[in-house]
Order: sequence, then C-alpha cells, then structure tokens
Amino acid sequence: MLLINKAWQSACSLRLKEVVETRTPLFRYFALLGYALSFMIQSASGQQEESHWSFQPLRDVKVPHLESSWPENPIDSFILEKLNDAQLQPAKRATSDQLTNRLYLDMLGILPTSDPLLSLTDDDSTSSWSQLVDQVLASPYYGERWGRHWLDLARYADSNGFEFDFVRPFAWRYRDYVISAFNTDMPYDQFIKEQLAGDEINPSSLQSWVATGFCRNGPTVGNQTLDKNRYEELHDVITTTTEVFLGLTVGCARCHDHKFDPISQKDYYSMLAIFHTSEKRDQFIGTAEQRQLYDELRKRKKDLEQRVRSATTEPQAGLWKLQQGVLAQSSMVNNTRVWFGDKAWTSYTLEVEFQRNRVTQQPFSFDAGVYVSVLASDYGNGYTLQLGASDGREHALHYEINNSRHSLTPRVSGKLENERWYSLRIEVGEGENKIWLDDQLLFQFEDARHPSGGIALGNWSTSTQWKHLRVTNKQGTLLLDEFPSLEKMSRPENADGFDVEAVKQQIEQIENQIAILPLAQAITDSSSEPKPTNIHIRGEYNNPGAHVEPAIPTSVSNMVVKFPEAAKEARTTGRRSILADWIAHKDNPLTARVMVNRIWQFHFGRGLVETSSNFGLLGFEPSHPALLDWLANEFVRSGWSVKHIHKLILESATYRQSSQRTDSRASDPDAILLSRYPMRRHDAEVIRDRILQASGSINLQMGGPGIHPYIDEEIIGSGTTRKWPQVNRETPEHWRRSIYIFSRRSVPFPLLEAFDAPVTTSSCSRRITTTVPTQALQLLNSRFTNDQSLEMAQQLIQEHDGNRRTLIKHAYLRVLGRLPSSEELRLGLELLAEAEKLHGSNDSGKLLLSIQDLCHVLINLNEFVFMQ
Repeated sequence: MLLINKAWQSACSLRLKEVVETRTPLFRYFALLGYALSFMIQSASGQQEESHWSFQPLRDVKVPHLESSWPENPIDSFILEKLNDAQLQPAKRATSDQLTNRLYLDMLGILPTSDPLLSLTDDDSTSSWSQLVDQVLASPYYGERWGRHWLDLARYADSNGFEFDFVRPFAWRYRDYVISAFNTDMPYDQFIKEQLAGDEINPSSLQSWVATGFCRNGPTVGNQTLDKNRYEELHDVITTTTEVFLGLTVGCARCHDHKFDPISQKDYYSMLAIFHTSEKRDQFIGTAEQRQLYDELRKRKKDLEQRVRSATTEPQAGLWKLQQGVLAQSSMVNNTRVWFGDKAWTSYTLEVEFQRNRVTQQPFSFDAGVYVSVLASDYGNGYTLQLGASDGREHALHYEINNSRHSLTPRVSGKLENERWYSLRIEVGEGENKIWLDDQLLFQFEDARHPSGGIALGNWSTSTQWKHLRVTNKQGTLLLDEFPSLEKMSRPENADGFDVEAVKQQIEQIENQIAILPLAQAITDSSSEPKPTNIHIRGEYNNPGAHVEPAIPTSVSNMVVKFPEAAKEARTTGRRSILADWIAHKDNPLTARVMVNRIWQFHFGRGLVETSSNFGLLGFEPSHPALLDWLANEFVRSGWSVKHIHKLILESATYRQSSQRTDSRASDPDAILLSRYPMRRHDAEVIRDRILQASGSINLQMGGPGIHPYIDEEIIGSGTTRKWPQVNRETPEHWRRSIYIFSRRSVPFPLLEAFDAPVTTSSCSRRITTTVPTQALQLLNSRFTNDQSLEMAQQLIQEHDGNRRTLIKHAYLRVLGRLPSSEELRLGLELLAEAEKLHGSNDSGKLLLSIQDLCHVLINLNEFVFMQ
C-alpha cells in the first residue's frame, strides 16, 4: 500500500512522459495507474479541461535573446534556451556531404542527380545553403516525398480492404492531388477545406471533388446499404478528421463520454450529424467529348459483364485435338469435358501426365482449374478432382451429381505451374481410394455414391495437354494404354461457350480507359435536407437515444459556430463547409499547432509534442511549448505556407547539427532537446527508391494509376483471392518511385512492409521503427536487391571500364552519396579480389559479378538505410 500511495503521489506531480520513463517496472505500473486515475478525477471535476495547454489560444511568444553566435534564426534561440537550462551545448555542424545528403533525402527521398557537393563546402555561407534549400523546395520530387507523409495520415489505399478487397480504379487521383498540393504550396487552410468540403466550395472543379477522397480513403465494410456498415465508415471519417486536423481523439466518445478529454458522447454524434447526409459518389467532370466516351465505355462494360454472367456452367464441347498420342484442349471456356472408358469399370488405376498451358488471371475465378473425374458414368457424374482451385492456390476433391459439385474432403494447399508436366495417379474401387500428384499423396477417401464408371477430363478457364495415358484394373490387366480416338470419346453437345478470359480482359481494358478519364472518387450530400441524427446508446446503431444537432466540441474552442439550414435551392446541407471553416480558422487553437508539429516530426523523427495525433489530456506535453506556439503563429502569418515552415527549419543551425554527440548522451539520450541531429532510419519508400536510383533504373515519371512490381507468387497466393498480377520480369514501368506502388490493402508490398510501411486501415501519425531479421533478409536475398545490384554493376562497368579503384569510388557515390575513405577503398579492393577468385568465369564475367557483390554489400550498410 505504501508503494501504491507513493506512486500515486508521484504520478500527480509528474508529466506523462516522466511517468513512462520511470525505470522501476513495478513503480512505473502503479504510477501509470495513478496518473490515469488522477486524470479521470480531475477531468470529471473539470480541473484539467479549462487549463489544458492545447485548448488555449496561441500565445504571442517573444524570441529569447541569448548571448550566442550559434542561432541562425529564431528556432535556434528557442532550442538553445532549453539546452542552456539543461547545461548542454549543441553539436558541431555536420559536414557538407552529410548536410547535402540529409537535405535531399529528407525533402526529396533521393540523392541529387547532379553533384551539389562541388558547390557547397564546409566553409560555405548561409546564403549558399539557403539557395540549396530553395532549389530542393522547388523540386517536383518534394511533393512525392512529403505527400507520402500525408497519405499515411489520410489512410490512403487503392482498394476497399477486407476479404474481397475490390479495386478503387481512380483513387490514385487523390494521391496525385496531395503531391500537387505540396508542390504548389497550397495554403494549408485551403487544403483542409477542399478535403472536407471541396464539392461544396467549388463544385465545377475536378480537383475539389478529388480532394474529398480524404473522406473515402478508409476501408469499406461490406454492403453499405446496411446501417451497421455505414456507421462504421462514418466513424472512420470522424475519427480521422479530428485526429489529423485537430489532434483530438473524438472517436473515443462513440459509446460513452471521453474518459479523459472534455468530449462528450453528444459531441461525437453532433460531429456525426455534420457527415450524416453525405454519400459516396464517382463524380465525372470533363468535356462533352469525354462524357460521350465515358458513357460509351460504361455501356460496353455493362454489356460485357452481362455476357460474362450469361456464361453457362453446363459442360461444354471445347476444342479437343489428339495428335501423336497427346490430347490437347485449347479453349478457355467454362467447363469443357470429354469422357471415355467403360461405365462398367468398378476398380482401376489411372495414370496420366498433364500440362497446363494457360489459366485465367482474373481474381475470384474459384471454378477455374484442371478437372479429372473417375468412376464417372458421364461427364457430369463421378468423383471429380479439381487441380489449381481457388485462384490456383489449392487442390479440391468433389463428388459430382448431374454437373453439381459437392466437397468430399477438405481442400489441400498446392499450385500448378504453366508449361510444366505433372504425373497423376488415381486408384479407385473396392474400398479406399487414393490420389497422387507427382508421387505425393493428395487425397484418400471412402465413398459409395459412384460405384462404377469411366474417366472424364476437363478444363475450366484453362487449356491443357495430356499424354502417356495408362489404365489398369486391380489385377494389373491393361484396360487402356493410350487415348481412344476423338470419335470414340463422348463430348457434350453444347458448343455455345465462349472464351470468358478474353471477355474479362476486354472489361479490364475498358476499366483502364475509364480510370484515366476525369473522374473523382468523392463524397457529397445526398440532398440539402439533413438526415436526423440521434445518439446511439452504447454506440449501438439500432439503439437510438436523444436527437442531436450538428455542433463542434465547444470545450476545446471558444469560437461560436452555427449550422443554419441550407437554402431550398442548395445542393448540399453545407455543414461540412462550416466545419472546415472552423477547423481552418486562424483562431482555432489546435489546427496550426498540430500541423507545424507534424512538419517538425517528419524533419526530426519526433514532434515537439510526441503524440502528434493526440493533443488531449493524455497526450504528451510539448518539449518546447514556446517554440511550438511561435511556429504556429508564423505558420498562420505566412498564409498557412508549409514550405515557409520547412525553410525556417532547414535553415536553422539546429537542423544542420551533426548526429554525432558523446557528452550529451546521459543528459539527452534521445536528442529530445536537440543537442544533436537525431539519427533515424529512412522510411521504407526511401530505401527502395535509393536502390533504384543507385542502380540507375529509377523511372521518375510522375502521376497516374499505380504500378504492380514483382511479388513472389507464394505471397500472392496466400490471400483469399488472386489480388496481384503475376510479373515474371520487371521493366522500367515497375521501377517508378514507391509512392506510385498500387496500395492493395490485402497485399502489402513485401519490401515496404518489412521496413514498417503502415497498414492503411487507420490514420498513421508516426511510423514505428522495428529491427527484425526479415529486413536483413529482404536486402540480402530478395530478387529485387540482387537484380538492381546487377543493373548497377553493369552500368558502372559500361561507364568506367575495368579500373577497380574508379569503380569502387563511383559505387560509393551512387549508393552513399560520398567518396570512400582510403581505408574503405583498400577494403573494397580486397573484396573485389576475393570475389573474383570465387566467381570462376571469364575475366569480364568475374568483374561484373564482383562489382555486383560490392554494390550489394553497400546497399546493406547501416549508412545506406539511416539518415545521418
């Protein structure tokens, strides 16, 4: 009890960060408990709500006046003041190559394509650095790098998520909108308004409609005509909007009043009332000619989809040929069958080899596969083996009655490769029945539904070849040692099937054409008449409580916001515009603070407020509160210019410090006080982009639909359906920057996932940084890193012939953005010598493989994956 009491007393006087960093685990546990309970008590009595720092208006802060030559701008004065209080000194300035690489990787995510090191030295003036900062901020690649940060917050993805994970064909326009907004330095208040109410602000602008995709980026939960699913999506919109723009966890008040922040359940449903009338819309805004093309494409697509739905599942004749003992079926129609043998056969062994030549690449093709039926009285009755079922991930065994298949045993995992011969052996009759594929036992079953029958072969959206047929009875007597002639085989009379795969490919081509038309994945209101909104008791959508009107959380702002009824001729309720105006108002105490804190976080790895999406009572307090308010005021004064805040930070002495510091580690171990530049690992996208840039393969084309680089077939097949195209060999099309990789929620891109790219089911305010074995394995063993190392080696040799020293120097420049030291050059020469001994090929081949090894090693250095 004494320990609990002491922990409680301590918790009441400590900041949350100090409680979390308490070293004794047991004491920390009780301190956290005491901290939480004390906050609950104070929140209930209103002690914390009125005085909480983030709910107070922005202060007009004066810049500290210090007797020091170190500060380059006001930021440094605030930082130095805190360092002085902690009796710390700032680190020395980083070297010119470190600064240049830091600037380019931080702001653009790639190294400079030319060599700015030639124009920037360690003794250069502030004006030279300022010019370099301006050059970087003007680069179109800035929007790609910093737009990626916003896409994390906006939970952007190109698909719906969940089991079927349907594609959102023109979601990419929102990604391009964000990139453009950062590149053009769109005022942040306008950026907010367009994303929440672009359709109301400027309904004639495609950009404004596209911007509202912010409210549609979240995962889609099933059938949206169901209230339960619709309220889940509205909850996502409310939660994301308040966290991203205001740093408030309003979503916690869905079922009850917020336990810590002054946000009631009524506040939550008053926010819901603002979005309640909204609905999804795919909005077309284009020329008359584009509209005509759009209508034509939609009609053609509808007709083709109807044709696919009309495709029969009845057995089809197919296109069978028998030449030199090889039976082939080339049609891609549904359910082609051929039957042969004797209906009186009761027990026999079937041995045959087959090869699949083609298979549909369309997802959800669950019936597709290679079919073999035994004890089959005809081609619609028997025990039917389906090889390559469930989008090519499994094998299945059915009993079939009148062409209706029913599962006989659990499915087994397995896949088929095209253009490869497989051997199949099936023993049936007299009790236990067994099926082997390439001498591996797949199925074992006992069943008496089909006591006798011959053999049926078939395809569903596949084409195959068969050879070396052999059928013997239990006594070993040969029943068949080759395929009978086609005239002696029985085939269905139905021949009106068509190539479903070809029709689906036509639909896909039409979808690709539609995706580049001026269409916006947007939201708007269904009418100007708002839907009535009630509190949901315990958050249950079917348990309505008191009626509520639209409102903002009044306890976090002194501003008075009214939501008048819309005019009769209005197209929407106008409520989202009112909300957006309040959020983006200069007197809102949260908006500017939250955004400048995010900018600071993305520059230094940690915000001035560490909980960057939680400025409430349970969030961390700012490490430099005066600096935060000064930056927020400067942000508003600059016209909400994000680039202005960048420039202030980048030109500060704080940003240009070295990351190497020894004497402050005990006092400032995590560089929270910025006694040095905090070293941190690059984001996943930067790592991939740097590999592509170093190899010379990077494709810097901007914008447009997402790309689908190579993913191993085993990973693609691990989902419920085939959701990623099979890529046998990557081309320049696949080597675009990582922000353009198609974001499929159910198929995270392996390299990005390994290096902690966030999931897209909710807003990500700050990426976690893990250190796990799969990261090293990705860089060491993945096909991507090995192929790109080879590409780099080939280009180096092509440009610099066989001079080993020159090759090593330029490998370092490509990968690390600097020249090697004399010691590194010596080690590089030793590595090449050893590698050439191991690669026992001709001289040119040995050199190429040795340089590939060197490039591969450099990619795996810590220096490559960490921001210095």
